[in-house]
Amino acid sequence: EQEGRRIYIGWMSNWRYANQVPTKEWRSAMTLPRELTLATIRDGIRVIQKPVKEVNSIKLENFVLQEMTIESGKALSFPVFGLVIRHSETENTKVSIDVLNDLLLVDRTQSGEYNFSSSFPSVQEAPIVLKNNRVKLKLFMDTSSIEVFANDGEIAVTSLIFPSELSKELVL
Repeated sequence: EQEGRRIYIGWMSNWRYANQVPTKEWRSAMTLPRELTLATIRDGIRVIQKPVKEVNSIKLENFVLQEMTIESGKALSFPVFGLVIRHSETENTKVSIDVLNDLLLVDRTQSGEYNFSSSFPSVQEAPIVLKNNRVKLKLFMDTSSIEVFANDGEIAVTSLIFPSELSKELVL
């Protein structure tokens, strides 16, 4: 607890592969510090996780996409939408929303080195509900991790990734 705030820092690894990750520098890396609160939402009481406000001072790049509409000449509904973080021609990490099944998906099956454990290449899923047909995402990424916070902290997904190159572009 700090200044009346409840702060949490977790481990990014998973016991299924923690001792097998292909690195020394990023073994047992920790998540961003998070401020935890309780909130009542549609399903009941939930722990809300938001990056602490101090994280804003260390961001190297920041861009905001607001009120963005993608039009194709007709009113279309996409059952799945998201973004791809392209590390190289063959490596990427995908963050997507499956609207039909109300899921946030973080797919690291093509994110880089993953042969060290059959448990590592995975698609993480978290239940999500769009609010007024919108979702609010906050992503933090560094050399070997991605942290996704959705709908003001209702959902938090953290993943280790081991791309062979630094991220080159973001594709919507």
